Amino acid sequence: MRKKYLIIFVVSILIAFIFIYLDRDARKIKADAIIYYTIAENIVSGHSFSDKINPPYSPTMSREPVYPLFLSVLFYLFNKNILAVQFAQALIYALTCLVMLKVVSMLLSEAKYQFIISMIIALFPVIPSYVPYMFTEVLFTFLLALCVFSIIKGLKQDGLKWYFISGMLIGIATLCRAILILLPVFLLVLMCVHFYKKYKRIITPELFKASVLLLFGFALVVMPWMARNYLLFNKPSIALRGFSSMYTRAVKVNLSKDELKMYGIYCFSEYLAGKVYPQHYLVSNAGGYFYKPALQKIKEYSDKGISQEKADDMFKKEVLELVRNHPIKFTAMGFFEIVKLNSFSQVLFVNQKSMEDAILNTYILFAIRGFLKLLGFFIVIVAFAGMISVHKLRHEWMVLFCVIMYFNTIHFFLDSVGRYVVPIIPYYILFCIVQLRGLGRKAL
Repeated sequence: MRKKYLIIFVVSILIAFIFIYLDRDARKIKADAIIYYTIAENIVSGHSFSDKINPPYSPTMSREPVYPLFLSVLFYLFNKNILAVQFAQALIYALTCLVMLKVVSMLLSEAKYQFIISMIIALFPVIPSYVPYMFTEVLFTFLLALCVFSIIKGLKQDGLKWYFISGMLIGIATLCRAILILLPVFLLVLMCVHFYKKYKRIITPELFKASVLLLFGFALVVMPWMARNYLLFNKPSIALRGFSSMYTRAVKVNLSKDELKMYGIYCFSEYLAGKVYPQHYLVSNAGGYFYKPALQKIKEYSDKGISQEKADDMFKKEVLELVRNHPIKFTAMGFFEIVKLNSFSQVLFVNQKSMEDAILNTYILFAIRGFLKLLGFFIVIVAFAGMISVHKLRHEWMVLFCVIMYFNTIHFFLDSVGRYVVPIIPYYILFCIVQLRGLGRKAL
């Protein structure tokens, strides 16, 4: 048993170190990393939780607190050394693989498949490719894995303490990425099914106690930060990014037919869309073609001196108006977002401009990207087939199904990119391998 864990740990941390060594571009602070770096630097310097680079360093709620606090501890201990952050994230990635091995071990009895699936998760290149970057994905994936482990533990043992621990872990993960704020609602439905199957009654004292402990643990962690934001900004929320992201998604209802065609290709493959439409800058950042309307709106609000909090309220009004005027088109375009979300073959190192310069034969790079893209879609499709047949398995598997469906449901209404699916890739892989094993044991 210990040998299994040691092998997975060594392999996963070596994979992470390989990406750190190869991806030198990751040491440049850019995109979201600039904001995380600035907030962490201000915390270490005693300037409060602020994203400003100049005095008076006014507080902000533009980002969730956990990742900047994580960075601030490393900055304090290692004098803002970027390599120390990368090594810490390599360790977190290795720990994530160990947690996944534990999760798989709780769901599958065959030791051989436990090891095979965990090794495939550790070797799959998408997640470790984020280790060198100052993004939330590595830490958030680890926190979500802990949440899944604790929930399964609670369902298997009916230990009330595990529901309380699960609530606290979901709260911490929510303070890393606010996208999880509604996950307790999904889990309450799952718990109702669990206790109904066990006691053949819809309402039981056990369900009531477990639900209260889950919600109490969640509120205990989340409420202090929400109270802070209410007192400072009169907004009882985790962060301010929600409605700007929804606006980026909703404003696409104004796309023309030609733009919709272009967007469809872009959702399937950002790289392919860039080749088909070289005249447009089709990338998933603020400068990208489909992100210009939101960027222009943010600039408009900024030029008028409108605060971030007020701008968030204005984005909310814009979103509601767009949805009200184009309900069918808005709903239909959610399927574009699901395709874009599940294009999780984004190995950041492969997508670097430096790679294109290093590999003169661009067809090789195109072939690598194409293979990873098709592999990603294959895993997702087979995984969904596995989820359809999950009724044959123990209901602890429904935790993974619940998490996957939660991410897809939430991102149906938001603007999504491939990196947002990173935290649930291990569960896709797990369902995929289980389904393949069911189709033919000899293949494994």
